[in-house]
Amino acid sequence: MHTLLLSPPFFPSFPFFCADVSTDSKMGYCRLTFDAAGDLEEVVALFRPFEKDPPMTGVAGVTLTRMPSPPTASSLRHLIGLSEALFNGVVERVREGDVDDILNYLSMPWANALYHDRFRDFLGALLDALKGHSDFVAGAESLAMDAVKLGEAVDGLKEETRDMIESNVMRFLRVNENSLGMYIAPNSENANSLAGVIV
Repeated sequence: MHTLLLSPPFFPSFPFFCADVSTDSKMGYCRLTFDAAGDLEEVVALFRPFEKDPPMTGVAGVTLTRMPSPPTASSLRHLIGLSEALFNGVVERVREGDVDDILNYLSMPWANALYHDRFRDFLGALLDALKGHSDFVAGAESLAMDAVKLGEAVDGLKEETRDMIESNVMRFLRVNENSLGMYIAPNSENANSLAGVIV
């Protein structure tokens, strides 16, 4: 069994956290701790020895599929400091029983962008660009005070701000499609004219 504990010394510690979820499965034990701001503060992973070929999963009468390989320690390190909103509802899904294996969940194709080496730079640049949008700034202040999920705050954004976010996400996916080809990013006439975000 391999053990991994990731807890960044460069992020402030909070005396309480927003959420703490864990699962124990065939891949191993994994606990995610999100701080009071909703950012991933700590990952604890205990990996079970893994066969060369991942085990087959499925239900009687349904085609069996290979389980993905568990994320590596170095890939999990990329997740520290990211907002819970970027984890596709992992806290709620674990608590409701929809996710019974966090390591498997983080190995699925939807999460690949989180591990990308340019993703954090993209997020920083996008947040800087959003500072010029008063509706986002007001929403961000209420997020910090109420610890509301980022996804719920998007409804209050102006259409112009939502379009800017969507355009830049699509641009990030198109520019990085060699390593993020599992995402569908339709081409658009203005794909090269989007400004304000470095990818």
